[in-house]
Parts: sequence; C-alpha cells; structure tokens
Amino acid sequence: MGNLGLVYSAQGKVEYAMQHHLKALEIAQSVSDRSGVATQLANIGFVSSKMHNFEDAVRFHLQAVEIEKSLGRKAAIARELDNLAGAYCALGQMEKAAKAGEAGLELYKELYGVDDPRAQHRS
Repeated sequence: MGNLGLVYSAQGKVEYAMQHHLKALEIAQSVSDRSGVATQLANIGFVSSKMHNFEDAVRFHLQAVEIEKSLGRKAAIARELDNLAGAYCALGQMEKAAKAGEAGLELYKELYGVDDPRAQHRS
C-alpha cells in the first residue's frame, strides 16, 4: 500500500497517493507496527505538503517525529525535522522552521559528521 502511494506521489497523483498512505497507516496501526506507523505518517505529511495542506503536514510530521524518537531512530528523526521545517516555512512560521531545521541538522552532523553530504546540503 505505502509503496503504491510513493508511486502515485511521484506521478503527481497526490489524491491516490494519499488514499494509499492512509490505508497503509490503518494497516500498520492494526498490527501495532510503530515503525510502519511513523513511516506512513511521514509519507502523509509529505503528500499533504504536495497538496499545499501545510497545517496537516505539520501535524503528521510532528506525530512521526514523536514515534521516531520513541524508537530511537535518529536518521528518521533528522529527516522528519527537515520535512517539518519545510512545512513551517510554507506557513510563514520562520522561527519554528529554523528551530526544526537546526535540530535536524545537528542530528545529521552527529550521525554522519560535518563533512558528510547529508549534513552539508542541509546547512
């Protein structure tokens, strides 16, 4: 389900993408797959941004961050903070965008080092 959502999203068919990610989220929740729930929340946040529903994007990315924190997945936390910063920026909430972006950048640096391209392109 979730991979179909990614395909539809890449094709610009965001409504179909959203439907598949919501169904994948429902499935992950039904089997208590917290990692899958976090992934689908992140995907729904991404598609929400593509649909210009930035308030929803913020809500879903925040939920994904919290689950990723509980799972200790620092790379996923960093990625979600980066996505969150983009959604806040689109809403004109620059202070929140900067705070989320800087927190994500610090995690990338901690994980990969300052010279790693994953950290460099976010600075």
